[in-house]
Amino acid sequence: MVFSVLLLVEGVTRTNLNINTGIPWRGTHTEFPPIVGLLGGLTEVCFAFFGLLVGYFHLVHGLANRIVLFACLGTEFLFGWFTFSIYIFAMPSFEANRATQKFPNMSWTATRAVYVMGLLGSFAECAALQGKEQTGRLHRGRMIFFTCLLILKGASEITVGALFDKADGDAEFAKPVADPPFVVTKPALLIAGGIWVTITGLIGLSIAVAHVPKHGLGFSVLSFFTYLVVIALDDLGSVGIAPAAIPVGALQVGLAFALAFMPAYSGAHLEGEEIMAVEAQPEYGNGGGDVGSKHQVAPHLQAHPV
Repeated sequence: MVFSVLLLVEGVTRTNLNINTGIPWRGTHTEFPPIVGLLGGLTEVCFAFFGLLVGYFHLVHGLANRIVLFACLGTEFLFGWFTFSIYIFAMPSFEANRATQKFPNMSWTATRAVYVMGLLGSFAECAALQGKEQTGRLHRGRMIFFTCLLILKGASEITVGALFDKADGDAEFAKPVADPPFVVTKPALLIAGGIWVTITGLIGLSIAVAHVPKHGLGFSVLSFFTYLVVIALDDLGSVGIAPAAIPVGALQVGLAFALAFMPAYSGAHLEGEEIMAVEAQPEYGNGGGDVGSKHQVAPHLQAHPV
């Protein structure tokens, strides 16, 4: 239900950005068709509202139906990846291919590298928001997946910040440079945020690979702090000090939430998964009534007395 609200905010924001752009609906040689972006935003609004409806009546009134639930998940999956493909692949690829201006003091190679890093950062955030639909008890695998997304987001953010820092130093840009999901006003803010996100991802990946469930609570605390860091540096910092209002900050609240807390959610369930795995193992008696000892031998392997 929480994710449905976040998706609804994101869908409404994207719809607003594409309703009255002053660009022909079919786009131009250098402008992505607004009608495609509008369809992606409206689609996101529709499936987010559907998910909110199902979640509300289940949470408040206890109404649940397996068929409706699977229909909701299927709708969110199909429509979600439709919106995902537009905003993560089609639009960034179009803008990178049709770019007519380089970023300030950058070569074309560096400019295209910034576009690629923006695509990877967007992929990491949106994949985390879409990945929340996974079900089952494979929390270790999910934690590895989500922490890899964290590392990808952090590494791409560091790269974008470093490229702009090399081009202009740590000067504050009079006009912010938008390369969603990144907004560059001071490169140092991007670099600092990227380093912290990458460190969090590496710690989470270590916990998942080593399968250390006792650190689940500690990683949840770290994830919460990481979310605060992202809001402070990326939204209130980079976007907040921009001279004009930029809607990227509103989008980042939901995207960053999924990216920060989905690894923590999986990590918190590692211990329960381990307990269920142990309980699922067969237990053998030793013929004398003792059951459950890990040192016992299966009956058909025991020596028979002469």
